[in-house]
Amino acid sequence: CYLSKRYDCDRIFSAAGDDRHQLILMMVLDIAVYHIFCIHNPQKLSQVRKDRYERAVEWMRAVSREDISIEGAPMLPEEERSSGASFRIRSNHKRVCHM
Repeated sequence: CYLSKRYDCDRIFSAAGDDRHQLILMMVLDIAVYHIFCIHNPQKLSQVRKDRYERAVEWMRAVSREDISIEGAPMLPEEERSSGASFRIRSNHKRVCHM
């Protein structure tokens, strides 16, 4: 979901072999390995794995915020990016009534 805002995830994740984007592959692998360790053997999880996981998640968040972009990754067509424009729903702060 972090990448789907601007990038064509179908093309990114359907690529095989040398066609895969190496930076995205590295970040996704770091996240996957972390989750595999957490499920099967959390006692053997090294600090390096935790650090790589946190770095990968922070990188994904930065991509989502559009702070950074991924050079060479296939972009969504402009009409799809603008049609999925993000919006925010907000409400008033909760009122406290003392009687």
